[in-house]
Amino acid sequence: MSAPELSWQVIRDIGVHKFRLGEVCGAIDSFNQASPGAGEEEPLQAWKTKALLANSDPQRALEVAQKTLKYPGTLLHCRALYGVGELEQHLLASCNGKRRQQPDAGPRQRAFTAEVDLGLTTFEYTLGERAGASLLEYRHRFRQIAAEQQKLRQKADGRPRWKVLAEAGECDTESVLEMGRKETPLLEQVRRKKNLQILGQVHLGSGWEDWMFIEQLRSGGRFGSVVNLPQTKDSSSAMSALVEECYAKVSTRVKQAQTCFPMYSQRHGRFGPRSNQRRERFEIDQLLKYRYRAFRAVYNQLDHLTELRLQGRLGELLRFAGEILHDFYKTTTVRVLPEKGKLVREICNLVGLAVLDRLRIPPTLMDEPVEKRLLLLFAIPPAKESEVVVPVFGDIATYRDPTEPDHGYLRYKSKIAELERRYRHVQYPIERCFRDYQMAREHLVNGWLDDVKVMGQRMIDEAIGCGSHLWQLIGQLTIARAFCAQHNLEQLAVWLRTAGKLIASRLPDERLAFFIEVSQKLNRDLLMKKQVASGGRTLSVELDHTVSA
Repeated sequence: MSAPELSWQVIRDIGVHKFRLGEVCGAIDSFNQASPGAGEEEPLQAWKTKALLANSDPQRALEVAQKTLKYPGTLLHCRALYGVGELEQHLLASCNGKRRQQPDAGPRQRAFTAEVDLGLTTFEYTLGERAGASLLEYRHRFRQIAAEQQKLRQKADGRPRWKVLAEAGECDTESVLEMGRKETPLLEQVRRKKNLQILGQVHLGSGWEDWMFIEQLRSGGRFGSVVNLPQTKDSSSAMSALVEECYAKVSTRVKQAQTCFPMYSQRHGRFGPRSNQRRERFEIDQLLKYRYRAFRAVYNQLDHLTELRLQGRLGELLRFAGEILHDFYKTTTVRVLPEKGKLVREICNLVGLAVLDRLRIPPTLMDEPVEKRLLLLFAIPPAKESEVVVPVFGDIATYRDPTEPDHGYLRYKSKIAELERRYRHVQYPIERCFRDYQMAREHLVNGWLDDVKVMGQRMIDEAIGCGSHLWQLIGQLTIARAFCAQHNLEQLAVWLRTAGKLIASRLPDERLAFFIEVSQKLNRDLLMKKQVASGGRTLSVELDHTVSA
């Protein structure tokens, strides 16, 4: 054996060893490096075809397998045809291989018999009895239909619509409407995700979790930002390309498996004839099971919300309530949860009571200066001031890049954008009050007080529409907090008086009434102090008649 032949055999054996260890890509590289010797081309092409099929690349495997004339190359050629979706050619090649293979019994004959059974089973699942008979009846029209489709494709103009209309001198208005994309409803998103998981479990087995994880690693997935890091552009682009390649391969395999063995074929006829009513009983059992799970989840959520309220953890309560209202109650239908509206109202009222529980008189109120007592009483966060850092020579930490964005402002805008996106999916008016309060809190913390007043007025309007005096009071107090932060004492007096009237008429509570009374007393003291400081001129507090009494 010559030296080149020996080196080729060594490289081929290395590729076979890698393939058996599961290193498919390395095995393909080794097979590509090996130059076939005299009479050794068939085994090499067979091993290369096996590796390409294992790497989910049936198109290249078909190109390699076409060069083989002996077993197992002919069997791999049949499998490659099935992999690319050429079902007719696969069945034809399998039948020819079974007929030519000698002797009539043995493992090779059984392998081709299995391929023939696979092809026939695929046609049976995809077509069935009626579709197969219809295709046989109209098979003489296939060439005519193909010719008509070819003519239509040739007549079609491949240019964009705006270019066609521009050359014709017409106004381009329809293409703008065609570009508009509607956001998919949450229930539809969950349904598609569930169906995708079912397809993965049916056709991939335990590998469906890896498929879902790869989907989350894509640019629009949950962990897409982890893969696409702005600090490492080269490696991020390489990782993104690898993720897209893996996802495309697995998705193609799942789609092909679903095409060959669709779900409707597996579900058809499993309940037997309609006279036994097994299907109706099964649907009722499933509905009762889902209702039990939903009500159990609801009771656990209410218990957790009540616990957070008793502990005074308002931030966690708002976050948890926002998540379940967006996820659980948007994806649970009224058929599964008949009292859905009542439960949403219960959660929002529980959050509103937790908000009013924070209206307490601080024990250190009188220890603060007069000007800061109202701010402490309404729990107004301190105004954010830009930190001034004096650069120190040699200390890189004291230097600031002037082009660096304000990350705090970006976080604030992203939170508001997320809340507005959730606001579009709101179904009940009382839930809109809750979302408005969440946005008002974010605006107040970041110092956008005019937006706080807008959110408060929206809360009042929605609360009046749904008849919730609780959220109407919260909206009035939200506007009062904004005026307090702006030191607008005149308007603050108006809204405190309005809130006091609402408490006296609709929400009789001694603690709330005492809180409003203390607030009015502190506001009057500041107004008197302001009057004295203005030189004795009388300050007129104009009542805003647009404020609801």
